Amino acid sequence: ITIADNGSTDGTLDVAKRLSADDFSHVGYTHLDVRGRGLALRKAWLESEADVVSYVADNAPEYDLVVISDYGHGPVTSRVVQQARNSARFLAVNAQSNSANLGYNMITKYAKADYVCIDAPEARMASGDRFGELGDIVQHRLSRSVESDRFVVTDGERGCVAFSSERGWSRVPAFTQQVVDTVGAGDAFLSITAPIAANGIDMDFVGLIGNAVGAMKVGTV
Repeated sequence: ITIADNGSTDGTLDVAKRLSADDFSHVGYTHLDVRGRGLALRKAWLESEADVVSYVADNAPEYDLVVISDYGHGPVTSRVVQQARNSARFLAVNAQSNSANLGYNMITKYAKADYVCIDAPEARMASGDRFGELGDIVQHRLSRSVESDRFVVTDGERGCVAFSSERGWSRVPAFTQQVVDTVGAGDAFLSITAPIAANGIDMDFVGLIGNAVGAMKVGTV
């Protein structure tokens, strides 16, 4: 449901804001200062998430695993995130930080996920901890901010940190011998480890396989 408000003076905008809070997350709103029904309708339709939300609702339950690679460019909105969380049998997510979204696309936008895979700078930014031990950050901060039993945080030449709620965290060493190009290594890591995690495999092994695939990726252009 989208409430389109364009210059009303009866408090519609305030009501719309309240309704779009977490308790009514299926309700959204858009606002224009200029009056005109046609303008309001056009803006509402252009900004509508209905197609994406409906697609996720219809299709996510049909698959054993849903993977979200969230680059922070807009399509993965809070309502899309909520629908994925409610519909997916197993949800694996990555919220990537880059020059276009730095500080605005953190993993904490996901209240709950079955598997989280991010890199060390993203983990530190989301936790507000620049110097702490990475494993402790995951176990004592991120796993509480994002309700998830499985985390992997990739850490470049230092390998990765693998965490499960049952066994805590451990560091898995890297296989990298020669780094040519790091672009796409995180995506390769996520794509190979998500189905392994979804099958309930031990997180140390998940990290091991991910590091092996990441090593192959960074060795080529």
